[in-house]
Amino acid sequence: MNATNIVSSSVTLNWSTTAGATFDLRYREVGSGTWIVINDIDTTTYDLTGLNPETDYEYEVRSLCGTNSSVYSTTDNFSTAVVSYCNAQGNNISDEYISRVEIDGVINDTESSTSSGYSNFKGMSIFNSMALNSSNHNISVTKFWTGTNYNEAVSVWIDFDQDGIFSAAEKILESGSSTIQTVSNPNFSIPVDAKTGDTVMRVIMKYYGNPTGQIQNDPCETFTYGEVEDYTVNIFDETLSVNTQDLESIAVYPNPFKDTIDIKIPSGMTNNDISYNVNNVLSRSIASNNVQLNDNTIRILNNVQSGTYFLGIQDQNTNQSVVK
Repeated sequence: MNATNIVSSSVTLNWSTTAGATFDLRYREVGSGTWIVINDIDTTTYDLTGLNPETDYEYEVRSLCGTNSSVYSTTDNFSTAVVSYCNAQGNNISDEYISRVEIDGVINDTESSTSSGYSNFKGMSIFNSMALNSSNHNISVTKFWTGTNYNEAVSVWIDFDQDGIFSAAEKILESGSSTIQTVSNPNFSIPVDAKTGDTVMRVIMKYYGNPTGQIQNDPCETFTYGEVEDYTVNIFDETLSVNTQDLESIAVYPNPFKDTIDIKIPSGMTNNDISYNVNNVLSRSIASNNVQLNDNTIRILNNVQSGTYFLGIQDQNTNQSVVK
């Protein structure tokens, strides 16, 4: 047996021929106690799809001849690949770029910090997690001009199936070229079949000349004027335990910050006792406290200097903790 055509979400499994036989295939993530079984395969190759990226899998095959079946084969293994995304960027931001992206009230303001036509925020946890099969999510993108207001198109995609491709069906905001400063979609949805976990959102703002209303449909374009921003967003299954999800969906903003840090706590944790600790890269604590939440926001007022920090939060009611 062998595995070929391995990518982030699919693989082709192959095995040797037994004349007149059909086959049963079973596979699972390494460490899982449950096999996924595919019965009555009439070829000696099978394409598995819908796999998780960067994950170790094991599989076994058995043959069936009439009512008789063999034992399953010895186990073979494969590992899915890292999800990779196409490049996109603007080559010139001297006249215009993205100044702010907001999802469900959480803002990433980059007006004073943008330095190139591509900004990578994938290593940061900025926005609140969103539930499978949920709707009424709001996204807005604000344009910034250094002088003249030019016609800019804005498009946003989320890679819901985590296959490394921003498809047309995954576009959550499409605004034709205009001089409208802030464009939005007040009601985008998370599909019921989206994969859970972290995935990538791509935001593109691109300059177009006349006429207005031109649409940016290419998520993999390098263009002259404007900017591209990539983010990580998290999708979770709300049918799981609320306590399991709450700490993971904490958001920290604004990003970048100046003097103050706001920590947005999910509504399911309101009235809980929360402790937090902010350390710099030298592991020195610059802020810590124990608070009882009356609303869902903690504001740290400490004249915090710009830099890289680690935020540790613990829910005293559940003894769960997370570091961001």
